[in-house]
Amino acid sequence: MNKEDPTKRKKWFLERIGKRVFRNSNECTCVVCSHIYENGLIIANPDEAKYLHDIESDYTAEGHPLRYFDTKEEVIEFEKGIK
Repeated sequence: MNKEDPTKRKKWFLERIGKRVFRNSNECTCVVCSHIYENGLIIANPDEAKYLHDIESDYTAEGHPLRYFDTKEEVIEFEKGIK
């Protein structure tokens, strides 16, 4: 994944409040993570947007690529590139 300005990425999340976003698969197979992977989640408010941004940044910094997208198709393309 290319390096990008964290401020721009946080703005991306904030612009999607009230919208559904999708993420790539992570190592967790619990019911909640599986549901979010399959169905996405709707960002409810600014706090949740900031939380998702932080989680994405933290996971990626730890070597576990995590990325949120606008569509499931984008997730599939991203996953093809990291496998």
